[in-house]
Amino acid sequence: MTTESFRDELNADMPKFATTKLDPELWQWLVKRIYYVRGTFEDPEGYQRLKTTMEQADKECNTHGNYLHYLSTPPSVFGEVVNQLGAAGVDAGRGRQALAPGDRGKAVRHRPGVGQGAESRAE
Repeated sequence: MTTESFRDELNADMPKFATTKLDPELWQWLVKRIYYVRGTFEDPEGYQRLKTTMEQADKECNTHGNYLHYLSTPPSVFGEVVNQLGAAGVDAGRGRQALAPGDRGKAVRHRPGVGQGAESRAE
């Protein structure tokens, strides 16, 4: 999958699942700021591709170093992913190796099943 094919999927799927009517201008503004980068948790080259894509996004969208990493990962690899982000220079936490002075990157971890039982909350 490429960024363009991912955006095409979003453009096709969003009207089906949106709970309100989409503002076409606002949607196009958002979707052109969504990028897709494929990689595996342990592959340093994938994180370098991510860094390159982020630099591209900064140029195309004037992000000023503001990024959101959406991490849909199992809890067991979250630490590895954050460490790899840091090693690639896209760290959002302590020991930051910022792409730009004053960047405000964030990492968000998706927790499937949160609130669906004590086992989930204990992870």
